[in-house]
Amino acid sequence: MRGEDEVEAAKCYRRAEEWATYIRRGASGRGSHGSESTSEYLLVEAAGAVLPSGTPVLMLLNRFSMEELADIRAAMDLIGYDQWYWAPKQRAESSLANKPIRSRRNKR
Repeated sequence: MRGEDEVEAAKCYRRAEEWATYIRRGASGRGSHGSESTSEYLLVEAAGAVLPSGTPVLMLLNRFSMEELADIRAAMDLIGYDQWYWAPKQRAESSLANKPIRSRRNKR
């Protein structure tokens, strides 16, 4: 049994190292390369993002227990994609659409 535990621990460590690559890249500000999977891309972007409060976005994963994260995901399923995804996405796009685009020539 001990050998199996060591093998599983080594696998877990290797998987963590793979994810750490994406977290380090995002946190350093280097951003995604474009060759990542959607999940990897989202992790790179989240690792480089900060909430309006100044808290790094990935802190959310540290803030909640695994049970709480499962409950949050269940709540997201309960309220539906339209309420937790599209509503804030449309607000963000709307606020960007209302900002004037300034070219480098017009900056003074």
